Amino acid sequence: MHKPFRFGVQTGMGPSGGSIAETARQAEDLGYATVTTGDHFGMGMAPLEMLAFAAAATSTIRLGTMVLCNDFRHPAMLAKEVATFDVLSGGRFELGLGAGWMKAEYDLAGMPFDPPSVRIERMEEAIQVMKAMWSDGPASFTGDHYQIAGLDDLKPRQGAALPLLIGAGSPKIMGVAGRWADTVNISYGTDAQGRVLVSNNTAEHCLQKIEWLRAAAGDRFDDIELSMLSGPTLTDDRQAAAEAIVADMGRMPIEAVDREVTPEDVLDSPNYLIGTQEEIADQLVANRERFGISYIVVAGPGAMEGLAPVVERLAGT
Repeated sequence: MHKPFRFGVQTGMGPSGGSIAETARQAEDLGYATVTTGDHFGMGMAPLEMLAFAAAATSTIRLGTMVLCNDFRHPAMLAKEVATFDVLSGGRFELGLGAGWMKAEYDLAGMPFDPPSVRIERMEEAIQVMKAMWSDGPASFTGDHYQIAGLDDLKPRQGAALPLLIGAGSPKIMGVAGRWADTVNISYGTDAQGRVLVSNNTAEHCLQKIEWLRAAAGDRFDDIELSMLSGPTLTDDRQAAAEAIVADMGRMPIEAVDREVTPEDVLDSPNYLIGTQEEIADQLVANRERFGISYIVVAGPGAMEGLAPVVERLAGT
């Protein structure tokens, strides 16, 4: 049985406190379930502090990260920050976590960019540290990357059940997601150098990623919410829009490889929402039937406004 639709807005929200509050309140008024933000050096404000300002300006919308890079923070400190946020927001926080992928920002910050297997193993240990700290009583954990001994600190209002979203696009990280995630955001894959594999988000690849998740999750699979981050394109000409998207792939602002993608691939992929508002609504229903994706996060305030009638029609159904 499919999960009900919910919608989020992914935004940098800055550059001022007033604009952060305005974006969050507008998303809440338009029926969006979440406001989320990313976590990259050189791309705006610190995510948790920014979201805290959005929480103070709203009352019901949930706040989340899409996603925090595990390597940027020690999990014991992040557990405390998340617990504080959750308590102060009235239990409205959703933690999105990833293993890190953009090598360029690691290099700029002077941080080692370990092989994917190491980064993913470290992230899984971090999840266990945080879950232990959010449970009742002192927490202890001994792993290859992190060790804590009898650490007892603030607990989230939602406790250890605080929702965890994992961004995943490879078999190994899908394995972690299958064991721990409440929500899985199906993301592009990257190679060992952190370069985006553009064709990795075709319908065929998306179905393969879901099968990796299903195999890892076992009996948990039906409880996991599937998510997709998308920049919707409102248009009366879907074919022309798909052709323009393929052309733009050669001008991506991040280093990308494997650009053998056709307009037909774009139109068939759940990552791209293209058409009129009615066509996009129909596409989302079809995607949920085919892929099981029910949590749609759109990028930016403009997309938030443009998709509002779709949200009104589908949210909660």
